[in-house]
Amino acid sequence: MPRRVQVSDSEEEESQRPPVARKPRRVTNGSQNPRNFTQTDGVPDSEEEAEESPKGRKRARANTGGDSHQVKDETDESSRSGTLIRDTDGYVTGSIVRIQLRNFVTYDFVEFHPGPYLNMVVGPNGTGKSTIACAICLGLNFPPSVLGRQDLNSFVKQTKQNGHIEIELKGHPGKLNIVIRRELIEGTRNTSFIINGKSAVGKDVNATIAQLNIQVGNLCAFLPQDRVAEFARLTPQNLLKETQRAAGNENLTTWHEALIRSGQELKELETRIAGDKEKLATLKDRNATLEKEVKRFEERQALENKKNLLDVILPFVEYKLAMVEYRNKKEERAQHHEKMRVLKKKHQPMLQLKDELNNRTKTLEITRKKMKDSIRETVNTLRKRQMDDENICARQEGIINKLVDLRKAEKERQRRIQELEKQISKLRETLESPLETEDQEKLEAELNSARLKHERLKAELSALDYQRRQDYDAEAAVQRQYEGYQQELQRLDNEAHVKLQNLRRMDQDCADTVIWLRENQRRFRHPVLEPPCLSISVKDQRYINAVDTLISHDTMKTFVAQCDEDYKLLMKLVADTTEALGRRGRIIGWFRPKGQPSPQPIDPTKLKAHGFDGYALDYIECPEELKWFLQVNGLHRTPIALNERSVNINENMQTIGEKGGGNFIAGSVIYNLSRSRYGKRLVQSTARDYGNARWLGRANVDPSERENLQNKVQEAQVQLQVAKEAISKYRERENELRADEVSMGRQLRGLQERKDNIIKEQRKRAAIPVRISNLESELNEKINAPSMEDQKAKYKKDIEKTINDRMIVMKGVVKIARCLETEQQEMIKTGLETCQVESDSEYLDTKSEDMMAEINEALVAFNDANHKFQSAKQVSKEKLTESRDKLEAASEEVQGLFQTLQNEGKLDEMPADEVKGELEQVENELEMNLATNRNVIEQYQQRQAQIEQLTHDASWEPALKALVSSIGAKFSAAFDRIGCAGEIQIAPNEEDYAQWAIDILVKFRDNEKLQLLTGQRQSGGERSLTTILYLMSLMEQARSPFSLVDEINQGMDARAERLVHNQLVDVTCSSDVGQYFLITPKLLPNLDYHPRMKVLCVYNGEWLPGEADEGSLMGLVNKFLEKGRGRAEA
Repeated sequence: MPRRVQVSDSEEEESQRPPVARKPRRVTNGSQNPRNFTQTDGVPDSEEEAEESPKGRKRARANTGGDSHQVKDETDESSRSGTLIRDTDGYVTGSIVRIQLRNFVTYDFVEFHPGPYLNMVVGPNGTGKSTIACAICLGLNFPPSVLGRQDLNSFVKQTKQNGHIEIELKGHPGKLNIVIRRELIEGTRNTSFIINGKSAVGKDVNATIAQLNIQVGNLCAFLPQDRVAEFARLTPQNLLKETQRAAGNENLTTWHEALIRSGQELKELETRIAGDKEKLATLKDRNATLEKEVKRFEERQALENKKNLLDVILPFVEYKLAMVEYRNKKEERAQHHEKMRVLKKKHQPMLQLKDELNNRTKTLEITRKKMKDSIRETVNTLRKRQMDDENICARQEGIINKLVDLRKAEKERQRRIQELEKQISKLRETLESPLETEDQEKLEAELNSARLKHERLKAELSALDYQRRQDYDAEAAVQRQYEGYQQELQRLDNEAHVKLQNLRRMDQDCADTVIWLRENQRRFRHPVLEPPCLSISVKDQRYINAVDTLISHDTMKTFVAQCDEDYKLLMKLVADTTEALGRRGRIIGWFRPKGQPSPQPIDPTKLKAHGFDGYALDYIECPEELKWFLQVNGLHRTPIALNERSVNINENMQTIGEKGGGNFIAGSVIYNLSRSRYGKRLVQSTARDYGNARWLGRANVDPSERENLQNKVQEAQVQLQVAKEAISKYRERENELRADEVSMGRQLRGLQERKDNIIKEQRKRAAIPVRISNLESELNEKINAPSMEDQKAKYKKDIEKTINDRMIVMKGVVKIARCLETEQQEMIKTGLETCQVESDSEYLDTKSEDMMAEINEALVAFNDANHKFQSAKQVSKEKLTESRDKLEAASEEVQGLFQTLQNEGKLDEMPADEVKGELEQVENELEMNLATNRNVIEQYQQRQAQIEQLTHDASWEPALKALVSSIGAKFSAAFDRIGCAGEIQIAPNEEDYAQWAIDILVKFRDNEKLQLLTGQRQSGGERSLTTILYLMSLMEQARSPFSLVDEINQGMDARAERLVHNQLVDVTCSSDVGQYFLITPKLLPNLDYHPRMKVLCVYNGEWLPGEADEGSLMGLVNKFLEKGRGRAEA
């Protein structure tokens, strides 16, 4: 049966409800944006719109920056300086308002609301008190290691598949609370987060927690049960760092880290540069010389700002002048418009009559157009009828021509009949005569006999050819073996091949990669260089051992790429995947952008004077692209001398050591030089003998392998001779058969030709009856053709029909012609009426010439005024656009100055000529004030930053001392109240800021001295007492919105526990301290309690009430009080 857990609150439910936060204010775009001008289609016609500033309608700024982004609450933008922000409901920003757990460790489900001050979580051991601390840590995405544990999946309740943690954090005043929910899945570390109902990741939670300055990972702010003992074991240095993070000025940690870095840099500078103590004064002196340049730069910047402001003011002033001109032209246009209106009203009757005549003229024109279209259509119809008549006439002429040609056709028919009768008679005579041909059966027998002989010859040739091909294939196979063995012998004598074979024996992956690379270089942008063991050689063999010993084993096997893309592709194809080798190979790749090689310790021209022959790189032959790789490995700065006596060892060791160290070879000894990082930085050296070359020497060949190959070559020669003799045996027989096959082929073709001639004649004789039948059909057709008289009668009937058709067409032509005559008469009438109306209109125009002249004169004046008005309007619009564009492009500083001048009304008092003159004067001053080099300003600012960096300790140390002094006073007072002694001290370290520390000194007995708190010296109860008193001393300075300690009172005696409890209540219930959680399994009787604190009692077991509102501790207390009142009244 699952156990249920209840957490009852000791305060009323109403006091636990989180306040409803106000939505943040937002500033809308449009007219609220100082850079958004009022949009108009040209210059406005009204006076109110015309007076609008080029900056748009004036408004109050959204914030001090003048931008139009969302207005943030001041609590978001201001950094916290140790003072917690407490809202009207008592909660500080970032404190915990609500916690909800489901299937988490011992809990099936629980939800409770902590108070804003001290929260005392009480319950027997094993009920789940420490589980609340675990939920806070994990719910805010801190690792399980903060709790002293490792696995995340062990927190889901047994037999459950999943669970969740939901924590509601207090938001900034006036803003919504932040609800963070973490989903847990049993048996896996996979987890997910939800922030305010939206899916999120761990980074989002970490960012939110960082903004609220929650420090669950700091032992000074969050001390779970399993890590209580760790606090006493904190080193003094770590205690100082944790204290700075938990309390005081938020810049303490930043200053401290900067000082640690600066201290380390200062040590390095002190060891390298003598007299660095004067660095600060030197920097100040240097900056003093640059102050004139900086001042000149600032003056130029002021002039540039003034010029930018005048550039914005000038178009605005010109816009004001253009607006005056615009209003004048607008008034003139209105006057001319009124004059036009009066004239039109005066001459309205005559104008109306003229309009009526014009309308009548237009109506008549439309009627005439329609009549023309109708006449045009009638004419087209008439033309079609005429074309029909012409077609009938042409058909009639064709029939007459056929009648004339009828006699010629009859003569041609009679001639063709006679010709057909002759052809039929001749073919019948041919068919009756016998066919004279050769005996076909005898010819067929000869032909079959010849074919059989020919096939036998072909079969024998085919068998002979098959045997010959087999012999040739055998000979070719033996020849290939022979050539292969010869090539193998040549390869044994080839040094490059031998090197590759030696490389294969030492590193199979490297050798296989070389072979693959030679076949796949096209896949890379630039050639990838093979390892130095294959691609370099030594020109002078005397230096081969020295050069070989200078190149390491891994360097010899390194593939060198010429760009980063090729390097990544090579490693991907060979090392990361199986695409290249069919397996993942272990190779070494290298790429570095080409730069300047490190300087050589001795000038090459002076090497001989030092006894050296030259640098190692001078004796190496390699591709040019490989030299940069060898330079990076130092071969260009390693001198070699084969004669050891010519080299002054000690002198050269000092010379090369002072240049940063390196190697040199003298005789058979290699010297390795370096400089000590400590003390006087003396030169240190090591020497060793080197042996023969391992990589670059000529490789040896196995004699047994050479002997084996030579035996195979001899065997192949014997087999090759046998194959050639077998081929020569078949060659003579093949020639004889080829000659017989050619002779038989000619005989076979002659017999076939005779047979084909017989078949051809037989086919001709068989085709004669068919031809006779065709000719007889044509003869019968000609004999049975119609007579000439019948044809004449038919043609006469056709001629009569065409005559009747022409009569019908001509009747239609007459009818259309009459209709056309009527339409032309109507059109003439309409034309006469049109002439009359036009004549009346011209007469009226003559009478109204003076009137129209007056109206036209007024119209011309109005058009001229309107043109000037439109021009002024366009100029004003352009000036407004120019002013807005320049103001939009100006900096915020210039916009602010412009706004100030506009608000004060000074822009209206500025004449355009004066603004132009002042702008020209500023431009002339800028030309006289040459621009200061930006590098000078950057140097000045960098040195100023270095000066500030070197004086950081002036800010950090006083702030740290003030913090420790404040904490120490409270710590000592707390120990005094329990009859013991305690003190906190700063342990400075002038040489290393990282070693600054806080020492906690305590004394629990009168006969003891103050002793440093450690994890071994004091007892467990003494360490717990010291820990809680130190944490209490931090509370008023704490920056974290909430703190937690778990079972800190374990091991204390009753007296100390009571005193600590009472002090803790006093401190944590004050208004200057954030939210506090105290988890304890037990409480002493008659302790002090404060109205602001809340006691959370944890019940856990299988026999809890079924309803959530049953078993409330507050209900039990109220019943107990009611019973007490009843007894008192009785």
